[in-house]
Amino acid sequence: MDGNLDKILEILENDIYDINISKYFSKPSFLVGLISLSAENKVGISGFDALDYSKLNYLNRSGFLEILGKDCLNNNENDIATIHKLTLIDENIWEKAKDIDKLVVNILKNLKFDYSAFDNFYKSFNWIIRELLGNVDTHSQADFSKKGCVFMMQVYKEIGTLNFSISDNGIGFKESFRGSHYFDENKEDDYFIHLAMNKGITTSNEGKGNGLYGMKEILKATNSSMKILSGNYIYKLINGEEIGFEKINGYWKGVLLDIEFNMSNIGCETINNLIQRGVLKAPVSIDEMDDLDDLF
Repeated sequence: MDGNLDKILEILENDIYDINISKYFSKPSFLVGLISLSAENKVGISGFDALDYSKLNYLNRSGFLEILGKDCLNNNENDIATIHKLTLIDENIWEKAKDIDKLVVNILKNLKFDYSAFDNFYKSFNWIIRELLGNVDTHSQADFSKKGCVFMMQVYKEIGTLNFSISDNGIGFKESFRGSHYFDENKEDDYFIHLAMNKGITTSNEGKGNGLYGMKEILKATNSSMKILSGNYIYKLINGEEIGFEKINGYWKGVLLDIEFNMSNIGCETINNLIQRGVLKAPVSIDEMDDLDDLF
């Protein structure tokens, strides 16, 4: 069975506690979701002894075994070009972000971009990643000590996509707006998720409020996909088209966000169009990213 975000929804909606990990071909969203659920004692994960070698090896390389305190394989496989393993988010979040910079550079070096497209992809994708990490750091009010805040990134070269999943055990979109003039107790989670993706909306007096809006527009322009799970709603953007919201028969504490970035559709024309529209107004430059020139 495919282990993905849809399977996490099934677990929530059917209140499934016992998860036999050996039954699943796992994707980042599934592993990220299981780590968060496990941290809240919402699932029990078993089946490690029944894993075949390929699944065991993947769970080892992804960091899943390590986070759960299971015995890890001793292998020397280098996955720098395909996987940024599951990483717990804590107060040192921005130190860990430097590892993402290195991973994105290594991934792009293996793809046939000309330099200008490479530069634009690097800036736009890092902008997305930093927005997501920044939201956890600034807005989630997550309890890092529970070890339920985690992210993972993987590239699938055969289909040209880059998958990034991130989850936190924080307060979710609705509560993050409490105290702002946008807050309405009578509104449900979908209203606040939608509000957060609008241009110029911010939950505080800091920042310009264009983070999630800009990210959504980048994903739409590149025919990419995104799912956001928070509270009792999930938002879906599939292949650049907004599907909208679905109410679920369950509740996700905090936010789980999954992106499948279509790398084949990124290029100078796409980025320049987004800049002209003001979506990517002054994206972070490589020179401004902690002096990363030594990575090239």
